[in-house]
Amino acid sequence: MVRHFGLSTVVVLLLAGLANAHYLWVTVDNYNPKRGDVVVFRIGLGHEDEFPASDILPRTENLFVEIIQPDGKSFSVDISEDPATKTLVGKFVAEQEGTYAIVARLVARPKKGQEQRQAQEASEKEKWAEVVKPFSPQEGSGFTVYPIGVIRSPYGPEGKRPPHQGRYSHEVCQIVVDEKFADALKGIENSSHLIVLYWMHKARRDVIASRTPFSDEVFGVFATRSPNRPNPIGICVVELLERKGNVLFVKGLDAFDGTPVVDIKPYSFGIDAVLGSGILAGAGLGPSATTWFDMSAKALVDVGKPSPTKVRRPPRLDIVVLDNSARSKKGASVPILAFDNGLPVSLTFLAVSLELKKPLKPSETRARKVISLPTTDGGLAHLKLDRSGVWLVACQHGNARATLTFAVK
Repeated sequence: MVRHFGLSTVVVLLLAGLANAHYLWVTVDNYNPKRGDVVVFRIGLGHEDEFPASDILPRTENLFVEIIQPDGKSFSVDISEDPATKTLVGKFVAEQEGTYAIVARLVARPKKGQEQRQAQEASEKEKWAEVVKPFSPQEGSGFTVYPIGVIRSPYGPEGKRPPHQGRYSHEVCQIVVDEKFADALKGIENSSHLIVLYWMHKARRDVIASRTPFSDEVFGVFATRSPNRPNPIGICVVELLERKGNVLFVKGLDAFDGTPVVDIKPYSFGIDAVLGSGILAGAGLGPSATTWFDMSAKALVDVGKPSPTKVRRPPRLDIVVLDNSARSKKGASVPILAFDNGLPVSLTFLAVSLELKKPLKPSETRARKVISLPTTDGGLAHLKLDRSGVWLVACQHGNARATLTFAVK
């Protein structure tokens, strides 16, 4: 499971921090615990050359944290604030041998107050937010769509409010497929993610134009992702967690409880994902790089010998060590890659190391050398581990930033 922390946020400070090369990171009190030991970790936000000092407490409603066990299963833990160090603190028991991955992700957007002011200003300029055209049920009735199942979720008019996009939901929902279509689920476990099409039965069908939350301009609904449209078909890419008979347990849905399901298809990154695609920045149809940023941090904790990590839900920008056994040895040259939305990208890594035997003063952290590692065309770089201690590797691609920490004996 992934823990979503509903903490108050000061996004203005975080946006300013992004401009000043702030990174999110995870540090661990003991990167090489024994089986059964309690592992304490901290989540901080600061400059890469001052690691592990945090100068902004990551207080945001969009922080997600999960612990991935060596067997690939994940779980959540309680997090507390430590204002003295400006970090968030968590802990867990290392019950398995192998490598644990502590993954944190921070996605920031404009403050709620700012969004409300923009919406209020927009409503003052226009008396309506939608253009309505009378719709006859007889129009375009040349085919029939059969509901194949129903969605069970905590969302609805009387329940929780769904997120603007399903990918930001970490609630576990169910897709209950009709028994007569149960045989159509054979082999679905081979897909880690699915495309779910559903009928937004609470939406209006007489809307042909709408204002988005990102602009006071009115656009045609076919140029927006508004739920109110002539044929209110919803779409989400969800993670398939488990199948029990005719019931699929998934993450990533944003549909109301009781929503009819129209179709289910396997999601393929190679077929369905188009790198560089999206809505033009400033078009008013969605978030752009100037108003959003995506930070992620990962720490590798070895209980005994290192093992491959199995992160089922990697962050958008993810740093991966290709040889997990080599990265724990002083003097080794470790191959590392950065993946943006699942594909390797060419960029420049930043790396810095330190010993955690004593707290470092700001003057000592600034005196450390930050290594710059350009990658090859395939996104590959080699990090020479010339000293023992804790290493931080950081990188940036577009409006996304990522860090990785691990220990070298």
